Parts: sequence; structure tokens; C-alpha cells
Amino acid sequence: MPELSVRVRIVLIGLLTAFLGFSYQPRQLSAALEETRRSLKNDQPADAAESLKVVLEYEPWHADLWVAAGRYALAGNDDANAVTYLEAASKRGLLGVSDWIALGDAYQALGNPAQAVHAWKQAIAVGGPAIEPYRRMLAVYQASQDFASILETLRYLTLMQPGDGPLYYQTGLYLAASDPEAAIVYLERAAELDPELASQTRKLLGDIHTALLAEDLAYTLVSSGRSLASLGEWGLAKEAFQKAAALQPDYAEAWAFLAEARQQLGGKEAGYAWGDLSKALQLNPDSLAVNLLAALYDQRMGNYDLALSLLKSAVRQEPENPFVQVELGNVYTHQGDLPNAEQAYRKAVELEPEEVSFRRALVNFLLRHQIQLRDAALPVARQAVILAPENAPALDLLGETLFMLGDYYNSRRILEHALRVDPEYAPALMHLGVTMLFLDESEPARELLEASHRLAVDAETMDQSSRLLQYYFP
Repeated sequence: MPELSVRVRIVLIGLLTAFLGFSYQPRQLSAALEETRRSLKNDQPADAAESLKVVLEYEPWHADLWVAAGRYALAGNDDANAVTYLEAASKRGLLGVSDWIALGDAYQALGNPAQAVHAWKQAIAVGGPAIEPYRRMLAVYQASQDFASILETLRYLTLMQPGDGPLYYQTGLYLAASDPEAAIVYLERAAELDPELASQTRKLLGDIHTALLAEDLAYTLVSSGRSLASLGEWGLAKEAFQKAAALQPDYAEAWAFLAEARQQLGGKEAGYAWGDLSKALQLNPDSLAVNLLAALYDQRMGNYDLALSLLKSAVRQEPENPFVQVELGNVYTHQGDLPNAEQAYRKAVELEPEEVSFRRALVNFLLRHQIQLRDAALPVARQAVILAPENAPALDLLGETLFMLGDYYNSRRILEHALRVDPEYAPALMHLGVTMLFLDESEPARELLEASHRLAVDAETMDQSSRLLQYYFP
């Protein structure tokens, strides 16, 4: 029952008592008063609001009843009447903090966010800083992508909730897209308050600190944006790249990364990607980053010949760059040219043998196409562990490979070792979860997959663990 029920009962009893003393009391009013009391007793707020509407037609000066009618209409999901009654009460100066919040909720339900924000601001004006109005306004600002208002609101909330690690983390992410140096204190505080956030903040903080050494804000924003993108925060990454391009319009890489962010966001944003990418190519057609991102764009559009041409040009510029070789392998794979694809992936590993990500690209290719799993994929994964025996990504790669070979017990052993090295390494949590499913240990599997989803710092692991949870634990 809404909180004004006792108060309203008292008012109604007083009204009824007063009315009973008059012989000319309208029958409809008496019936409405009785029906309101009966609805309140039976916990039927919508019916109580309807009955109060009749009472108010006779007694509009009873201001408390406008508040009550609004609250009961809201409780009964009658948002339109809730707005009518609460607005009438506001004109009589009777709304408190919770009433203004309720009025804002009603406006929000009716699809009027501007009026909702106005009401929530009134709640703050009446009762001082309060968490709930700010949280509600934050959701509206995020939906409309009002970046300045989002940041202002987040900062207010961190002042009101100084022990909320996730709130500091969220504030740090938004600042990383606009003022990376200011983001540092929030991200560091988030990691202190919530150790589970440490892995998400570590790379972002490292990239910001390194980029700040260049004393070039546009460069720092691009670096920060790339880190945000690696966390799956493509909307914020777009903001960072867009600001960098505005600060330095001839910065080709900023335009190229902005195009990538727009593609990742999809929808209307994707329509602007080619314009940004074209600008990047015009500004610096020899940029390795620009050519790689242009090749990615062409791959998504199915223009594999164009992508291959761009990548071959990149290879001529930087023949010793393993990243180019991996992308070359990806294009050859799309074209069905598996021998050249394998050669490119192997070249990437040869160029930088200690980097696990290049070994993963090769092993994933071999696993996906069932090419010499035991004779080719397994030795590559084992060599990664030999080179870095206490490296969680290397151990995870070997564990995943053993799983694909059906060696579940050894896969479990290796993946558990990976998690002893880094208990928060989400891919290993996910792969061990899947292994446990195949070993018929469903409850530990669920816990591992949930932990993987919670701790994932890349969109791929987050999405994959989510799909596994939905499939195996609907």
C-alpha cells in the first residue's frame, strides 16, 4: 500500500464525519468516500484513485487528496491521471521529495523525459541532494547521450556515494573519453574500492599514463579511446576519437578510429563511417593504422579484394609487422585461401614468437578449420607455455587446445593453473567453465561462466560467456 494510505484514511474519515452532519450531502460524494475507504482497505490503489477523482470534483480545496489521488493513480499504473493530480497538488505547494520523484516517474512512463527531469530537479530543490533523483536523471541523460550532463551527474553521485567503486569506475570511463588525465583519480579510486575492477582499470590507466608523456591531448584521447574500445565501450571510444579529430582536424588516425567506432556502434552511426574513413585516407594514405582500419571496413563490406590490396600495401611498408600479417590471414581465410592464410598467421608468430595473441590467431585458425590439430595446433600452443610458463593467456591457449582435442582432464589442469596465475583472467574462466560442463560438473561450470561474464574486459569474451550461460543455464 502506498505510504499515504493512513494519512488519507484520516482525512477521509474527517471528511465523511463532516459530511454526515449535512442533510444535503450529495449521494455521489458519500458513495465515493465509502468506495475510497473500501479500496484502501483492500489494497486497490487504482480503484482508490478513481473514487478520489469523484471526491475531488466536490471538494477540490482538499489539497492532500490531490497528492493521494496522484500516488494511487501511479501505483495503479495510471500515469496520465497521476500527472494530472500531482501537478494540481504542486500548484498548491504540497509536493515533497517523494511526490516530485513520483511525478517525474509518471512523466517518464508517458515518454516525456524533459518534464521528468524537471520534476526530479524539483525533488532536489525541495529536499536537497538526493541519490534517487540523480540516478533517474542519469538514465535519461545516458539515453539521450547528453555527455556533459552525464558527467556532471556522475560527479555529483560520487560525492554522495564515496564508497561506490562501480560508480567511480563509470565516472572514470566517461572522463577517459573527454579528459583522460582527470579520469586517473577516479579509476584508481574504483580499483581501491572494488578489487574486481582492477583488471578493467589496469590497461586503461597504463595507456593514459603513457600517452600523457607525449603532452598532446589529441594523441592521448586516441590512445584512451582505443583502450575504451578494447573494453567494449564503443560509445565512449567514439566520443574520444571525435574530440581528438575536432582538436586536430588533420589527424588521420583519429578519423580512421572514429570510423571504426561508428561501424561497431552500427545503426545510424555506421552510415557516417565511410566519410570519416575517406577523410583519413586523404589525409595520410601511407598510415599503417589507416590502411589496417580501411581493410577492416572493406572486409565487413565483403570487399575482400580491396582489403587484400590495402594489406599488401601495408606489408610493403612494414614487412616485419605481425599485426598486418594477422589481418592478411583473416582476409585470405574469408577468400577461402587457407594455405596463404596459414602462412600469414605463421609469419606473425615467427615475427613475434613470444606474443600469445599471434599464437592464438594461428591456433584458432587451425582449430576452426580442423587442420592438423594434434600435429600443428598443439605444438604452437605448447610452445607459448614453454616461452612463458606463468603467463595466463598462454596457459589458457593450451587449455583451450587440449579441450578441442577432447583431452578434458588435462585441459582442466592447465586452465586451473592459468587461474592460479591470474584468478580474474576471464577467457580462462570461460574455457574452464565449458570444460567442467563436459565433465558433468554443472554447478562449478555455472559459477565459472558467471565470473567470466562479470570480469570480462573484452566484448568477445563477454558476449560468448553470455551466450553459453543462456544456452546451458536458461
